[in-house]
Amino acid sequence: MNSVVSSPPFVFSPAVASAQTSGPSSSVDSWVGETRREISEIVREVAAAVRKPQSTQTFFAFLADRTLRAMAAEGVVVWRRTPASAESSGHSAWAVAVRLGRVTDQTFAESEQPVHFALLDDIASNGTPVVVPSTPGATQSDVPANPADVPVAIVPIEVQPVDTTPIEYLLEVFIEPDGGVATQRGYLRFVAQMADLAAEFLRSDEIRRLKHRQSIQRQLDTILSRMHSSDDANEIASILVDGIADVFALDRVGLCRVSGTRSQLVAVSYVGSIAQNSPAAEQIRAASKWSAGRLPVPSAQENPSDEALSTDNLRVVLVAQPTKKSTLRLVCLANDPVRELSDDSREDITHCLQHASVAFSNAARLKVVPGVRRLSSFLVGEELSIAKKRGPAKIALAVSLIVATTLIAFIPVPLTVVASGTLRPSVLDNFCAVRGAVVETVHVEHGQSVVAGEPLVTLHDDELEQQITTLMGRRAVLVEQQSRWTQALVATATHRLDRTDPMQNERDLIAEELVGIDQQLALLSEIRQSLVLRAENDGIVDAWQLRQRLSGRPLRRGDYLLSVVGRDTAWVVDTKIPQNRVSSLQHAQGENSLDVTVTLQTNREVSWAAKLVQIGPATNSDPRDKPASAVLMSIADSSVWSTSGELSQGLLNGSPVQVVCRCGRVPLAYALLQDAIAGIRSNYRMYLGSPSSQPNTVSSSTSTPHLVTFDAN
Repeated sequence: MNSVVSSPPFVFSPAVASAQTSGPSSSVDSWVGETRREISEIVREVAAAVRKPQSTQTFFAFLADRTLRAMAAEGVVVWRRTPASAESSGHSAWAVAVRLGRVTDQTFAESEQPVHFALLDDIASNGTPVVVPSTPGATQSDVPANPADVPVAIVPIEVQPVDTTPIEYLLEVFIEPDGGVATQRGYLRFVAQMADLAAEFLRSDEIRRLKHRQSIQRQLDTILSRMHSSDDANEIASILVDGIADVFALDRVGLCRVSGTRSQLVAVSYVGSIAQNSPAAEQIRAASKWSAGRLPVPSAQENPSDEALSTDNLRVVLVAQPTKKSTLRLVCLANDPVRELSDDSREDITHCLQHASVAFSNAARLKVVPGVRRLSSFLVGEELSIAKKRGPAKIALAVSLIVATTLIAFIPVPLTVVASGTLRPSVLDNFCAVRGAVVETVHVEHGQSVVAGEPLVTLHDDELEQQITTLMGRRAVLVEQQSRWTQALVATATHRLDRTDPMQNERDLIAEELVGIDQQLALLSEIRQSLVLRAENDGIVDAWQLRQRLSGRPLRRGDYLLSVVGRDTAWVVDTKIPQNRVSSLQHAQGENSLDVTVTLQTNREVSWAAKLVQIGPATNSDPRDKPASAVLMSIADSSVWSTSGELSQGLLNGSPVQVVCRCGRVPLAYALLQDAIAGIRSNYRMYLGSPSSQPNTVSSSTSTPHLVTFDAN
């Protein structure tokens, strides 16, 4: 809950010089014009703040301040919905994000708070802006009411449609008590405009956050791929600490192994040789002994050294641990005294550390593979010694068989990985219903070439047309009433102010309502134009039996209509490669020996050459299937358009294909027994040794950048 102190209320200053030279009427007009200019300037300031990257708290404080100034309101409060856990524990569903002004919810008695919260819940569920009159002393909690001494305008900040997501924020403005119905309507219109700007800021802020999140994930994918591609524990540790420091802009990252009360520093970001007795190393070791996620803050019971708090102006911002039983600790430090990592960043760092723990275990297993070869040589030697006793002929036969088997096992053969995939264009425009409507006209057919701006489908909304007709009828009535009041004013003597003033007021109210109706008609006209779906780019319509599916069909918002394949677009293939084959693809790609062919399942004669674009995360939608990784392939030199202006043969969105990846040549024994070899490697330590039985070792050589050798964890 944050309280922000506002500057003095906004004061409108009419042009004095103009008033002195033009008389009272000119002074009023000048004052009104000045007021409108000031309010327009405030709206422009808020609109500019919407496009500025800033925190939500800062923006809402600015919005509340400008709303309070523009309306000369009694108070402004921005409410935010509390998490479900807080609501279930008995707390209110709403918490204050920003509070300004003299009259706010803090002026309510404790018995009046439930009534006010019930009012907020009711408006949030309805999603309709309202002005609620004053009801002082209301205490019946099941009846929503405004217990303030002044009316209050409450507008939901609708980021997404109310029927899809609940309202997250509410804007509440305590307005002056002496305004009439027209004044309150104007206040409500202005507050609704501010709420729309706030919703636009929240949408833009979410887009900025997701783009930043996407960039972070791409960098982390590269780090994980490099760690899993390495079989050296020192290199894995270096990749981890250097990558985390780069991605999250940290000044120092250290990796430790904690065993009881002993902490061993094994890697520091961009440090080749670690000075184990330095204050910086002591800081990282002291921080690593704390629980994961807990910052080392001194207390009477737990008294960490000063180095754990600050060394070289660096402060510990995170201590991460992959699992509760793991001995690994990742300590992150920053030079900024107010730097804090977001929850998403903490989860990403922990996830990266979990992958590093797996990479360390795999490297430790590969380290003991030579023992298997020694055991095999020992067993073969025993067989030969037994064969010696049976005679020279049997020895010769055994040697011949061994040599022949060895030669056959080392015959180079192609290593091939085969998988199924789906063909799709990289540029595909999908069109959906923009609102609830009925399909009126379908202008195109499946396979038809279209250009940008060409109409595809026209929708019709009876409710929209009825609203436009109603507003036009209402406007005609108001124009007629305005004309009558004008005639009455002309016919009335100018010195009869007791009669002309009410007439002029009524005429002004009608003029104001006409302006509002014109704005509504303009908005509805834009909505009507959006019901005509037009092609965004040149391309080909991809929608089978379009007229049969859509003609006269009623639609809801978001219902899929058709797609347009972009002209000269590249085509890609989405496939899944088993995880035990991903390393073969990565190795072949690194050696520039990867050859990929994509073949149509429906026509084996149609095939294209392709290249590996990206290896994604592991997926396992069905527990019965083996874990696989999502892989993206790009078809090289694919032509979308034929000479007749239609799609080339086989290039159809969603076509099933077979992907054949040739990963170079390997010995025949490895090609036939690669799964068995991988199983032996992963289970060798289970039968012949335990990773925990071997002590951790540290190398102190200064000639190499990595000093630590990891055991399996």
